[in-house]
Amino acid sequence: MFGNKSWKTASLKSTIYEPWKWTSPTYIVTLDCDISQISSIVIDESHRMEDVNRANNKKVINNR
Repeated sequence: MFGNKSWKTASLKSTIYEPWKWTSPTYIVTLDCDISQISSIVIDESHRMEDVNRANNKKVINNR
């Protein structure tokens, strides 16, 4: 359950970051791009993680 799993999906671009301890309420990721280049952020688009609330896995950025 802790750490990354090995899998390959050609249609999805993914980045593996440091593991997130489930006891921590937040996880901060720093991206090397300008915020204007981001239109949305999706966590677990392939639905491979166990998740009780998938409704909060996508954030649309209104920067345009």
